[in-house]
Amino acid sequence: MIPARRWRPTTWAAVGGADLLVVLLAAPGSTGLVLTLVVLALVVLTGWALWRPGGWGALALVVAQVWAAVATRPAPVTPVEWALVVAVATGVLVTHLSLALLAAWPPGAGLPRPTAARWGRQVGALALGGGLAAVVAAVASSTPLGWEVRLGAVAVLLLGVVTVQLAVAARD
Repeated sequence: MIPARRWRPTTWAAVGGADLLVVLLAAPGSTGLVLTLVVLALVVLTGWALWRPGGWGALALVVAQVWAAVATRPAPVTPVEWALVVAVATGVLVTHLSLALLAAWPPGAGLPRPTAARWGRQVGALALGGGLAAVVAAVASSTPLGWEVRLGAVAVLLLGVVTVQLAVAARD
């Protein structure tokens, strides 16, 4: 068993890291007032979600992260922009997984090692899927129009690979 004093702060850090990624994505495309509102909303909602991870706070935080990432930036074009967007999307998914783990285990409970290993595999599969999506998106944004069919096939293949990884990670 992993003691609660070790695994809970790790999940809190994962949620905070995702918030930081959202702010980094939102900062260049936002005015000072909008960025202040985004940061304030994320701080309040993160506190609410970590206080009651099984309640509405978790949903509100995930929605706010997605809203802040989408509403403050134009569509990505360069490979760096795609990589940042995919990192934020992966961060939002990690927020969801972290809050689900916090909601499933009481505050003082130790976390069984198999559960921690399964959670780690799921996060790893999502990060790998996000990285593959970033590569496909970056290539798609810089290729001639005639390549869409091939890139679509590659994207579907990669989606299948990630789906299999997640299914294996969930089954263990």
